[in-house]
Amino acid sequence: MSRKNNSAKNSNKPGFGPFKIIGTLIVLLAVGALVFGSLAPGGASGGRFVFGTYGNKEVVFHPENEFGQAIKDAMNFDSAGTDSGPYYELMRLMAWQQTYERFVVDTAIEYHVEASGYEVSSRAIDRMVIDYGPWRTNGVFDENLYRNASAGSKEDVRGRFRKQLAIQTWGADTLEGKHRSAAQVSFLEDMNRNVSTYKMVSIPFSDFPEEEVAAYAASNAELFAGLPVSRISVEEEATAVAVMALLEERQTDINAFSDLAMEYSQDAYAEFGGEMGSTARFRLAELIGSDNAETVFSTGPGELAGPFDSRYGWMIFRVDGTLEDADFTGELTEVRTYMLQNEVGIVEDTLLGIAEQIQVKALSGGDFTEAAADSGYAAVTTGAFPVNYGGDSIVGASPDNAGIAELSGASGSDAFWEAVTSLKKVGQVSSPVVMSSSIALFSLDSTSVLEEDPFWDQRVRFDAGRNSEADFRIAVLSDENEYFKDSFTETFSRLIPAEG
Repeated sequence: MSRKNNSAKNSNKPGFGPFKIIGTLIVLLAVGALVFGSLAPGGASGGRFVFGTYGNKEVVFHPENEFGQAIKDAMNFDSAGTDSGPYYELMRLMAWQQTYERFVVDTAIEYHVEASGYEVSSRAIDRMVIDYGPWRTNGVFDENLYRNASAGSKEDVRGRFRKQLAIQTWGADTLEGKHRSAAQVSFLEDMNRNVSTYKMVSIPFSDFPEEEVAAYAASNAELFAGLPVSRISVEEEATAVAVMALLEERQTDINAFSDLAMEYSQDAYAEFGGEMGSTARFRLAELIGSDNAETVFSTGPGELAGPFDSRYGWMIFRVDGTLEDADFTGELTEVRTYMLQNEVGIVEDTLLGIAEQIQVKALSGGDFTEAAADSGYAAVTTGAFPVNYGGDSIVGASPDNAGIAELSGASGSDAFWEAVTSLKKVGQVSSPVVMSSSIALFSLDSTSVLEEDPFWDQRVRFDAGRNSEADFRIAVLSDENEYFKDSFTETFSRLIPAEG
């Protein structure tokens, strides 16, 4: 940013372009009014609450300062709401957090503006006071009200306008003022205007044939065999070792495991004395790993196994019965679920075969819709979208918002773009594409060029500025930002102790 000592850009307006979003980031939360009497003792008068610092600047809370007033505004949205209970506490925390983050971003801008040497002119502040200050009668600046105001109130208002103008100018220079070549803007416009629609067939993973699920189940019956077990789950290894020792000491007590599970265990089975019932081998492997699951399954009835380390803590198991063969005579839902989680490659290969059959029929017969129908699938037509890898907001439309749920996330898929951009002629058919939960096949349906957007240049600047603003906010609030020191959690807990 260049050094300036004259009036700010567009100083007759209180906001500018996309960056005024930073000034309105507070989410209006439907919660009860904030009662400052609920603050920690001394918090409203004698305490000094620093929620964070940016460089040499502090974000300080006081009920009457700008931060405090912003908190009141956030919390007073619904005066009829509740002012107690877990929901209120959560909403209050969210309001404080979001308001605080907005002030951190504004403080960061102030810091960098001052470091650049920029100064807001007194004339620009005067104009803001006249146009937007509190000393107005019937919408017009009232000199008598201004003269009678205290020096402190005048300085407070001027200080706020000085801050607002500095942020406004920084945003205009830094976000909206970036130079972009005419070639770059033209290239983006060409991308935006050249759109295509596609006919699409989607074969969901759920269409994996039932007979193949049954065949997999028969070949891998040991995965679905069950063993009645009980478990105790604790967070620390030392606790697990201590519980194991207690179980050894009380091995003659038939209620020992149940009693200790209810006393020590930290999972949903604790209230049932740790009893999990018959548990499939693959389910146990998901908890503690295949090798440890094999150890449990090789343990005799009434014996203990563990403790085992897992992502859910340390686990001790007791075997409560003998091995039970899986029953595949009814529904195979559990087997299908297992395959979709662990054997998706088998599912994909089978469905890719179905998609390839549709592709061959379409190429030989020349009608994509009929080829799909012959295989039991309906072709749908997408909305128009350009080649917009990653769903860039500047370019606009993308497959993600083309009106088809199966295309959600397609804008970031290399395989998807390779398939559809290979289609140069209407009616041409792509190779099958593996999507997030289906196999898809595409045929180019139409191409067109949209009318020129007379506001394209402005839209590019706006969207680019908005993206830059978001990037700046993320960078400011990052844990890796050496200028930012965050004390929100500890200061909030000191200011407003948790209820209950």
